[in-house]
Amino acid sequence: MKGRRLLLGALVAVSAWVIGNTRTTFDTSPETGVTIPGNVTGAEIWLHERLMRVVSRYPDGPNAFTTDGCSGGMTEAWKSMSAIAPGFVESYGDRPPWEDCCIAHDHAYHAAGGATDALRSTSARLVADEALRACVLDVGKAEQQNWPENAIVPLEQADLAYAALSDAMFHAVRLGGFPCSGLPWRWGYGFPNCDGVTTAP
Repeated sequence: MKGRRLLLGALVAVSAWVIGNTRTTFDTSPETGVTIPGNVTGAEIWLHERLMRVVSRYPDGPNAFTTDGCSGGMTEAWKSMSAIAPGFVESYGDRPPWEDCCIAHDHAYHAAGGATDALRSTSARLVADEALRACVLDVGKAEQQNWPENAIVPLEQADLAYAALSDAMFHAVRLGGFPCSGLPWRWGYGFPNCDGVTTAP
């Protein structure tokens, strides 16, 4: 387990170097009462409108749930290392310690948060992304209970390191999780992609 914590320390240290700790602002629509990101663009709303047109065609909901664990190759890389490196599983575990956070996030993405209109879809996506960030932070707090003395990241910097890791994951899903992209991890991936769908009546 000591080796696992050293690896985790290295991961969070790299994340701290890659991205800082930024936050999204929020606005509440006076017409609907729906909270949406204050910096959301018209293009994103348009994509959610397109997705909601698709969702409306599937009253039984999305297809069967699937997940790749943590996207971006994180889970797959972990599995590969555990398959080829002797002692990897014993030292580091067979999956990222925050994988459950990713799977919960995938549940929201798969069903487009259960939304039926574009504003609620936009808001639900942000809520899911913020929940992912919070979950990873919670995992970090739990990991600190047994933080090794010789970890790459000292215990007194663990909060900052996990904040950076959670922010890196947050920004990755904000950037790469837009609806209608055709990517397997897109918002609403449990529904067909939005090809050919317009918002015109």
